[in-house]
Amino acid sequence: AHVDTLCLDKTGTLTEGKMQVEEVELTDIGRSMPFDEIIGSFLHYTDDNNATFQALQAHFAQKESFAPVQKIHFIDDRTEAIRRAIFESSQNAVILLTAKGRETRQKIKGRYEECASDVELAEAFLALYDKVGAKLYTR
Repeated sequence: AHVDTLCLDKTGTLTEGKMQVEEVELTDIGRSMPFDEIIGSFLHYTDDNNATFQALQAHFAQKESFAPVQKIHFIDDRTEAIRRAIFESSQNAVILLTAKGRETRQKIKGRYEECASDVELAEAFLALYDKVGAKLYTR
């Protein structure tokens, strides 16, 4: 068992008040998939209208190619959100994480605290998923 694709996007503090997509860099797996249709479908079916969504919408056209099987709405515990996205997905799923990427600190109640990066969390949960499968680790 494995997850085919993982996309990460920075959604931290906005210094200019508006985000924009400047570059899209695809992995080998990403190049082998219809990325524009996947991201376009995400934009069509998402319930969000945050800064990340607006930046993506300005760059990519909405499409109805792939309907979601499941949506996990915002969870403020980053570790739990990434765990659920990976372990509660169906087999051979494409998982789109809009997350903090490689940042290793986050602001909690006005103070910055050290934390594992979302990339580190996702890699650890993907490795565990490959080792034990989804059913053995869901809560």
